[in-house]
Order: sequence, then structure tokens, then C-alpha cells
Amino acid sequence: MASKNRKIKDALKHAPEKDEGQSAGIETPEEKDNPAVPPEEEEDNSTESAAIQTGSNSRLREMMDRNFIEYASYVIKDRAIPDVDDGLKPVQRRILWTLFEKDDGTFHKVANIIGETMKYHPHGDASIGDALVYLANKETYIDKQGNFGNIMTGSPAAAPRYIECRLTPLAREVLFNRDITELVDSYDGRNREPVRLPSKIPTLLLMGTDGIAVGTNTKVMSHNFNELLRAQIAILKDEPFTLYPDFLQGGIMDVSKYEDGFGRIVVRAKIELDGRNLVIREIPSATNTSKLMDTIEAAVNRNKIKIASFKDYTAEKIDIQLTPLRGYDPEKALNALYAYTNCQMSISCNPMVIVENRPRTMGVSAILRRNTEKLLEHLKYELYIESGKCLDKILARTLVQIFIEEGIYKRIEKCKTRDAMFSEVRNGLEKFKSEWLPIVQMLHDNILNGPHIMPLPKEFEARVEQLSRGEIPEMEIERLLEIPIRRISAFECNENRQQIELLNKTLNEAQKNLKRIKAYAIKYLQGLIDKYGALFPRRTEIVLDGFGKIDKSAVALNNIRVGWDKSGCYIGTNVKSDDVVVCNEFDHLLCIERKGGYKVIDIPEKIFIDRLYEFRKYDKTVVFGVVYSDVKTGKVYAKRCSIDKFIKDKEYRICPDGCRLELITPRANALYECRIDTPIRARQTQTVNLADMPVRSPRAGGMLLFARKLLKINFIKYLDGTEENEEPPLIDVSAEAGNDPEKAFSVESVPPEENAGETPVETAESGTEKKIPAEKEKAVRPGKKSVSVPPPSPPPPPGDKPGTKKNKKAPSAESPKHEGDSVSPDPEKEDENWGISQPELGF
Repeated sequence: MASKNRKIKDALKHAPEKDEGQSAGIETPEEKDNPAVPPEEEEDNSTESAAIQTGSNSRLREMMDRNFIEYASYVIKDRAIPDVDDGLKPVQRRILWTLFEKDDGTFHKVANIIGETMKYHPHGDASIGDALVYLANKETYIDKQGNFGNIMTGSPAAAPRYIECRLTPLAREVLFNRDITELVDSYDGRNREPVRLPSKIPTLLLMGTDGIAVGTNTKVMSHNFNELLRAQIAILKDEPFTLYPDFLQGGIMDVSKYEDGFGRIVVRAKIELDGRNLVIREIPSATNTSKLMDTIEAAVNRNKIKIASFKDYTAEKIDIQLTPLRGYDPEKALNALYAYTNCQMSISCNPMVIVENRPRTMGVSAILRRNTEKLLEHLKYELYIESGKCLDKILARTLVQIFIEEGIYKRIEKCKTRDAMFSEVRNGLEKFKSEWLPIVQMLHDNILNGPHIMPLPKEFEARVEQLSRGEIPEMEIERLLEIPIRRISAFECNENRQQIELLNKTLNEAQKNLKRIKAYAIKYLQGLIDKYGALFPRRTEIVLDGFGKIDKSAVALNNIRVGWDKSGCYIGTNVKSDDVVVCNEFDHLLCIERKGGYKVIDIPEKIFIDRLYEFRKYDKTVVFGVVYSDVKTGKVYAKRCSIDKFIKDKEYRICPDGCRLELITPRANALYECRIDTPIRARQTQTVNLADMPVRSPRAGGMLLFARKLLKINFIKYLDGTEENEEPPLIDVSAEAGNDPEKAFSVESVPPEENAGETPVETAESGTEKKIPAEKEKAVRPGKKSVSVPPPSPPPPPGDKPGTKKNKKAPSAESPKHEGDSVSPDPEKEDENWGISQPELGF
């Protein structure tokens, strides 16, 4: 294979360059003399190169996978996710440990603490400073002095050289104990830092936390100090408990969708009504006054809420005052604030923690139970250590008392060598073995056989082991020989015995607490509540049943104007027309065609649509009164229906196929006068009450009114007592638009073609529509006529208003009406009858 590749390279090196004929696929004499490489050799070469490339890619992929996994693991365990036992991230733990090492009761410059923390934290001073300010603003473990910023307003902290901090008494009491703290080497091996702090209270749940790592994140809500400790007492007593978050910012919290640390909570600002003004006293925890003011300003600029002025007077307490516009309901403004601004915020929870060096999701109750178990463990360690220290002190005082009272120190007066002195002291103490050996046995059992976190020093273990065998180690003898003469001469036996009795009392108390560790833990927690509980009152108000859903469409302002260009058949917000529908962003539009079709659409910018009977804001609660006629037979039907189900932009029918609308009104409780084509003069005029019509689906057929063709429909009155001059306008314009309602309407229909009976009979759907040729008599297109609108005062009597022959533009608040002497039944010409409208349509 190597020789083949060499031949191929030599051939390619001496091969002439291709000319235009070669590039076009024309065989040249050079190609005949130097044939191309065989396909088999090309395949061998490509396979070998592909294998080499695949191998290098696989090694690169393995390296990238390994490095990325290591990076992700480091970020999760050592940067972003807190430990479940002490509730701290590594940088927070290092800051608190530095403060503990430097603690002398006075304030320290934050810049100095940042520098000292860098001995343990290798990621720079900026991250340490931000984490320290964050911890200090939690007001739990760090006592601050100076400008640490304000979590209420979002103002930043001053430079580290200007602010100072120290540990709080609570932190000193519940976070630190060198004897039970496991230490490891720092990143450079020069110092020792704790693996985790022996926290005796649930720090993670007390302060809360949030962090973003590689592929995961955590969000734990903060809780109230007193409630957490009472819940731990309930766990120790095997009693039920319930915990809900609590925030420094206060506010009102809906916990209906929150369960044991999972789910989400909805937090609202606490807003008071002061006359016509709205005053914000507390804000949600996820925002500050600066961000809140920005969202209020944005809502006002987008015309979502009508606010005349809003000012921030926040100092120590939050005080934001808003003044609604004159005539704008403050209650509606309050709901709009919750709907469109950060006055109401939703917070999702994800309690991800590090448990035994692995990320794990745990609920609040599980975290609290583990913290309670750790509390018992830490208290047990402290009691064992305290017992050991007491026994060690009792043993030391007992040996000193024997050494002085029994005159053993006098035996060394004649000793000339060190060995002789040690031998005399050892022999003297061995005679009184019965006094100190039981103490040594207790020390041996309590320290060596008891639980411990840190390994005991080897010298201490060897010393206790030797004493337990009845042998006095040189360490003890040397300590006795180092006693000054003045102490021996001034030694008080009674005082020494009193100290031994106090130590025995402390020892007995520790042994007693070890036997009833749960009762001791309850007493410890209750002592913390009594001592520090007043510093942590509940600030956030809890609502268990939920706030209730705010209907944004109800509080939204009608600030969108949808124009209708009848001549061009366009509708939309970019259409300029005198006929407009004023609506809000949540509304839909109902478009009704003359042929009986309709559809519901979103608010468009500008779309072309077929000629409409009318369009209005969609309302599923409206029950329409419908009168339609069969194009083929001329029979007239009526019904009531509501449009409560639809798919947007899908076409439906409000009457059967082959029919056309004669009347549709959203107020079916009305009387109408119908003129029909009949030779009997007494029956030419009939009164119809649409309220008596059956309620059916939009597509179903209605009740037969007349078997004769309809000539005209006149409005008479509403049955609910509404005055004729109080009818709503055709276009649904809000009161601010100042539209004048139309007083009456009249519609003429097609001329009669045949005589038939007039008894109302309920029928099924009409048949399909067929094309009928036009009559010899020339039909006048209703679209060529318009009706002049009478002045609003005095109101005209009910009935028809004859139209003029000239085209007149209707007022902007009204849709045009049309009437004609006759209408061609030709369906091809029915598109021109698009302008028939009724004032009681309400749109």
C-alpha cells in the first residue's frame, strides 16, 4: 500500500495541469498516455485517511468529554450549589471561617477580610466581596457597619475599604466549634480550611439560596428563624409541622401551588388605598424599588394603566405613591398594577443541594429532618468532648493534690539525677492508684470509645492508654515537677477539692444529657428562640387559598382601534377609517358575512376580508337573535343562538347553507315589525318577538316565521324597558370615544315572487342554494343607497327612515344602513348587500 501511494504521488506530481477541454470532459492525448488512478486504489487511500481522521476525532471527543465533565462537577460541587449540612457555598463558608479566625469582638475592614479569605478562595476579590455583601444583607451571621447597599432599593454597597463587618453572636454560638470541625488543606497547601461548618440550625432554609451550575440550578426560599426551630422541636417530638417561606422584603404570598419546597409561589406587593392614591408599602422579594418603578413606567408608557404620577419616597421603609388619572377607578388601577408590573411576581422553587458530595433534590421537610439529625450529632460530639475535658482536668487536679498533700515532692530533694526524680514520683503516685485510676478508666471509655469527627492526637491516645494500664507516663511526671515552689507553699486543698466537685458536677450533667439527647436538643433550640427569636419576626403575610386569577382582559384598557374600510374590504389597526372598533389586546373580532358565514380572528394589523355584514368584539355570553331567508324559496326563519365555541380563523355559518341573513342582533329581547309579500292586506304587517324563538346552535335551522318573502323589517322596541334612543352603537366603541347611538333601523328585503300561507311552523334546515337568473324588472342595488342619520335631538319615532338617492358618509360612530326597493335573488350579486346593519348589534 505504501508503494502504491508513492507511485500515485509521483504520477500526480508530474501530471500536466488541466486545460479548458479537460475541465469540460474532453479526452486529451495526455490523458491517454497517463491514465487516471484506478478506483480501487482511490478507495484504499480514502479509507486510510478516514480512519486516521476518525481516530483523531475520537481522541479529541474523549478529551473534551472528560474535561467538560470535570468542569461541570467542579462548578456544581465547589461553586454554585450549597451543601445540605451547613447550607453554605464554598465561598460563603470561607468568608465565615475567616471572620471566625479574625474574630476579636470588634469590626474589621471588609477589604481586610477579603484579602484574608483569598488564602482559601482562589477566584479573586470581586466574587468574595459580592458574596460577603450578600451574606451581610441577610442579617443573620454578619454584623455590618457602613453602606452595604439596600436590598429594598437595589442600591449597591460602598467600596470594601469603607465598610466593616464582624460575626454576630448567633453565628459564634451555632456555627463554630474547632473540636468538631473537619479541616483539609487549602488550594495551595499553606492553610487549613473546613470541609463544612458544624451548623446547629438549618442555615440553608434560614437564609435561602439560588445558583446556576452546568446543567442544573437551585432555588431555595428563605424561612423564618422561629418557625424553623419550632419545626425542629416538632420533629424531635414526632409531631407534624408546616413551613412556608418568609422574606425580608415582606409582601403577601400565595402558597396554594407550593408544596414542601417544590412548585411555585406568587408574591404580591402590599398596596394601601389612601383616598384616591395608591401607596406601596412592601414589595415582592424578587425585585426592588428601582426595578418596580421601571415596570410601572413601562406599563404607563404602553398605556396599560392610567397613572397621572408616581413617586418613590423610600428611605428606611418602602413608600411609593401612585396617583391614578381623574375618573380612573383606583381598584382597577390596583388590579392593573398586579397584572402588568412587578407588583406581583411568580417564583419557581427547585431545592437542589449537595448531599455526600453528590447533587440531589430534597424537599424542605427532608432538609430540615437531616439538619435535625446533624444537630443531635453535633450536640452529642460536644457533650463527649466536654466530658473528656472535665475528666482530664479532674485527673490533673487529682494528681497535683496527691503530689502536694502526700509530700511526694519532698522525695526529690536528695535525688541527683533526672531518672531518680522520675522514679521517686512514679513510686509515690502508684501507692495512691485507687484514687486516680477510676478517673483514667472513665476518660479512656469516654474519649477513645466515644464518637469523634477529628482523629485524636497520637500523643494523647498513648498517654491515656498508658494511664489506663496503671502506669504514670513521663508527661504527667514532668508536668508535676514543673509546679513552682510558691504554688506548692500556697496550695489550698479545700479550694482544689471544690474545683474538682464543680468539674464532677459538669461531668455528671454532660453524662445525663448524653442519655437524653433529644430532650437536651429541645432545650437547646428553645433557648435559641428565647434568646434570638425577637430579632426575626415574620414579615411576609401568607395566603393559603390563593389570590384569585386576575382577568387581564377586564383590567386592560381599550386602547386599540381597529378600522374597517368597507370599500376596500380591509380591517386592522393600520386601516384608517371612520368606522372603528375600540378594544384591548386580549379581545377577538367576530366577522359576520351577509351570506351567513362568520369567523373569529385575532386583532390584525391589516388584512383583506370579504364584504361583511358587520364585525364586532367577540363575546361568548351574547345570545344573538337571527332572522334569515331561504334564497330559493323565500321562506323566512328565526332563532336565537350563541357563539361559544370556535377555532380562530376558521369559517362557520350562523344559518343553513343556501340562506342569507336578514337580521342579526345581540339583543334578542325586542319586537320587530315585518312586512311580507301577501295579497291579504291585513297580514302584510306582522310583529315578531325574537325572545320567543328557540335557542339553537349557530348552524342549525330556526323556526319558520313566514312562507312569504320578506320585504322589510322595522325595529319597534326592547322588552327590557330600554329606551329607543339608548340603543348601543353599531361599532363597539368605549365611552371615551364619544360615539352617539343610532336610534332606529329599517331594512328592505327582496320583492315577493309567490303567495303562500303565513302560519309559523318549525322546520329543518333549508336546502342548498341554487343560482336563479335575475328578473326582467331592473333591480336596484342597495349598496348604491345610504340612509342619512337624524340629529340626536329630538329623537325620531320608531320606524323606517327613507334613504336618499345620493351617497352620504355616515358618522364615524355608526355603521351605514342600506335599503332598496328590491334585491336580486342572484347569489352572485349578494356580495353587494354587505352594508346592512342594525343599531342594536352593539358593535
